[in-house]
Amino acid sequence: MPRMRFFALLIILVLLPSMVSCRLFRRSEPVKPPVTATPAAPVPPAQQEPSPSPQEEPPKPEEPAASTAPAPEPVMKRPSPAGPRVQSPPAAAPQAQAPAPQLRPMLSPEQRQQLDRTVTARLQRSRQAMAVLKTRQLSKEQANVLSQVSTFVQQAEEARSTDLARASNLAERADVLSQDLLNSAR
Repeated sequence: MPRMRFFALLIILVLLPSMVSCRLFRRSEPVKPPVTATPAAPVPPAQQEPSPSPQEEPPKPEEPAASTAPAPEPVMKRPSPAGPRVQSPPAAAPQAQAPAPQLRPMLSPEQRQQLDRTVTARLQRSRQAMAVLKTRQLSKEQANVLSQVSTFVQQAEEARSTDLARASNLAERADVLSQDLLNSAR
């Protein structure tokens, strides 16, 4: 009796892989993305030849001209065991996408007040430096930097009500540029 159980178990273990699925033994083919045909230069129609008999191989198509692109090969897919898949054509990119939500740091009221004070101080320093620099004779490059400082100050003021962290970054840039320009213009 134990010997029969052993043989039955051995037979089950040997036949088990063939009972599970053929999927285990199939080679998987890489799925190629669908190829969309682009209109190429018109090709003159080929000469009509008598239709081949069923036993003859169809004639090979002529090589296209060098200026035309070769026709893409159709992609053949095997149906899945669950049934055929219906593949929809790729959707066109939407013209106007909704802006992605921006991630902002969560600030406590104390941190927010401190950051607001820092922005105010930096903007004030930048404006003072700009006022001094406008009275001096500046080179073309220095005038461009002063214009950039003014832009940063304006952007920081606009961003202050909606994004305090961004306003702080812009105010810092304006402050650093204006102080550097003030030192170089002496």
